[in-house]
Amino acid sequence: MKDLIRNVLITSISKKVPLIKAVKNGTNKFSSAIKVFGGDVDENCIGQYFVDSFLKMPKLCDLSSKDILEICHKNNIGLIIPTRDGELEYFALLQSKLKADGVHVMVSKTESIANCIDKFKFSTLNAKVIPTSKNIDHIIAERFVVKEQFGAGAKSIGVNLNKSEALKHVSKLEHPIFQPFIEGDEISVDAYITLENDIKGIIMRKRILVVDGESQITSTFLNKNLE
Repeated sequence: MKDLIRNVLITSISKKVPLIKAVKNGTNKFSSAIKVFGGDVDENCIGQYFVDSFLKMPKLCDLSSKDILEICHKNNIGLIIPTRDGELEYFALLQSKLKADGVHVMVSKTESIANCIDKFKFSTLNAKVIPTSKNIDHIIAERFVVKEQFGAGAKSIGVNLNKSEALKHVSKLEHPIFQPFIEGDEISVDAYITLENDIKGIIMRKRILVVDGESQITSTFLNKNLE
């Protein structure tokens, strides 16, 4: 029975306390013996105080698949949950190799990751997404959002700006894109999908407090129409 119980590693935990708590609640439903490990390059990160065991991790450029497997075998880790945009493609490329050694990574295929990290490209895939352009004149709005085209980029985002302010904000960004500013609650939807692509459940959350683009306080709610 002991061999069937594998621990979980959450990477780049930073201050993602709600995420850590959610994973621990989930693992406890299977077995209280499952340990949740947290990894981060910052040995002073807040998240280390909320995991069962903290691992000081090297930067991705210094981390090989052999290193990852050694960490997993040493700590009986069978599941890795990457949480930072910049590491998703890295783990996606290693996914098959790690799986062959008994370590599963919760990550999408590289093509899906590339489409999601590139906000401009993502906007061209579906007509129902928020209008996005590299040219502000292509956006019909009175107020604008200016953000980085790639990755999270939350620290450098410009929100609820007029056209003049938005154009000035561009100098703070490497690859700026423009979107209309939309009033209302910001909602995150977590869809839990099996390996067979069956949806197990959907959880909707309103983001109450956001710090540097990361939700610190959220409130779950039900809305059957949105589901």
